[in-house]
Amino acid sequence: MPAPRDRFADARAAGVALVPLITDWLHLATSAAPQERVSADVVIAVAASDAQAACDLAEVMAAQIGLPTIRLLMARHGEGVDVQGAGLFEPDAREPDARIPEALALELLQGARTIVVVDRGVETGLSALRAAQWLREQCGSAVPLVLAVAVCPQQALPELRQGYQHVIAAVSPLARRRLRWHFDDLQ
Repeated sequence: MPAPRDRFADARAAGVALVPLITDWLHLATSAAPQERVSADVVIAVAASDAQAACDLAEVMAAQIGLPTIRLLMARHGEGVDVQGAGLFEPDAREPDARIPEALALELLQGARTIVVVDRGVETGLSALRAAQWLREQCGSAVPLVLAVAVCPQQALPELRQGYQHVIAAVSPLARRRLRWHFDDLQ
């Protein structure tokens, strides 16, 4: 059983743990003073493949960071993962499968100067890398991508750095483990 600091109750708790790490990084990256609001040219993209976890993460990011939050609609199939589209997260439309206007989400992504991709954790890195690939297709290679995850094994970092300029992790164990090991409730 891991130490309590290595475990999260659920995706919402993982998001809460990530907020100070993301805001600290944003203030350093944008040279904004901690009390200043970071500009809206930074977009948060939530890439959890579980619909409810994605909504929980997006809700925390939108409420606590206050930047535009996009939900990437991820779908697992066999051995792969695809991004089926993107939707702007709106707290009033919290249904897991709600598709908020994709055109508006894509417009925000294409106007972003930095995109922070958020997920509850990395096992193999496949979803995170597919999200990075899809974002590159939408926004081009000039937009810096940052990955922020609650759990990211150190073994996965070299691979993830092929798709992301920076990786932020609340917990970074040496070896890969199933995410269930780090979560009390992994839907």
